[in-house]
Amino acid sequence: MNTIEKLHLIESVWRNYIWEYDFFREKLNFDDESKTNYVGVIFGYFHDTLPIITNYLNDKSPSSLNNDFLNSIGLLQVIYLQQDLVIELNKSFGFSHDITSNTNRELRNELIGHPISRFQNRTLKSFCLFGYETSRNKIVYLKYAQNNNFKFQAKEYQTNEIIENHIKLLDKNFELILNKIKRLFTEFKKQLNLILENIHTTTFEILIEEISKNFNFYFKSDIVFSRENILKTYNLKDKALRYNYNLKLFLSNLKCSLIENINTINKTYLRKKENVIEYKYIDLPSNYTFGKLYSNHPIFGINYFKERFSFDKEIIIELENMENNIGNDFQYYCSYNYLQHLINEKHPSFFNE
Repeated sequence: MNTIEKLHLIESVWRNYIWEYDFFREKLNFDDESKTNYVGVIFGYFHDTLPIITNYLNDKSPSSLNNDFLNSIGLLQVIYLQQDLVIELNKSFGFSHDITSNTNRELRNELIGHPISRFQNRTLKSFCLFGYETSRNKIVYLKYAQNNNFKFQAKEYQTNEIIENHIKLLDKNFELILNKIKRLFTEFKKQLNLILENIHTTTFEILIEEISKNFNFYFKSDIVFSRENILKTYNLKDKALRYNYNLKLFLSNLKCSLIENINTINKTYLRKKENVIEYKYIDLPSNYTFGKLYSNHPIFGINYFKERFSFDKEIIIELENMENNIGNDFQYYCSYNYLQHLINEKHPSFFNE
């Protein structure tokens, strides 16, 4: 992987797993700062500024002394900025090692950050200014330092070496993060496999506890699947077919979601050549009209469907349950899910309209 691909992979992990799953949050000591998602800004800055560095030497814009000075300042400042971003990104993954002792940072600080530098007692330490030989290919500057009796000293840095050193720094730190991610995913996958293996043998309460601890994002995949609502569904499973159906839907899609994540982890994050496990979600046909029932649309809402299926007692029962529970998401969407199943089973041509 190149540098940008490594960054994309880290961002994918952050957005799709660390941000969503408590398992990862606990492992990384996710704190109040992390919950602001400032790390998302880090990725945004990298996306905006990495091309400046990677395309720098290929830029064919006209050369002039002013442009060369401006480009050199911009390059060094972007590198400095990205080093600060790396420090923050490392922190979010639990690393605190120092990366500030490097030639690129010292060059930026000396020439751009503090061209006139003083000791703590405010006496003059050094002063610098750009050399006219500066170009897109090299940065030249003149330095006068106290430890050299303020005698002239010419310093020169090749731009390609500056960029190469920075890319090496990025790669080293990104790889450190990716190695930690790999360890986390190895453990996470183990937990998913345990849930998958015990899905039909453990008690429902223990299953829900394991999902809460290690796979909590699944609770957000459907309103009925929230922790609170699915426990209600389980307790009511023998009271009406709608609850039994939603419980089966929860377990079936849970199994598929676990398998889907295991496959993704093997292929994308662990890079393991393991056999892909087959799975198939319960993904019933729908259409525009039925989708509008989800929010009880003023035209294609409950009344429309009661008129449309007035001859079908089972469907009317579910529609009346929805009508009587407009403000009760649990009841409304239990019936909505079951209604989709009933129409597909008894009147499948409706979804072809």
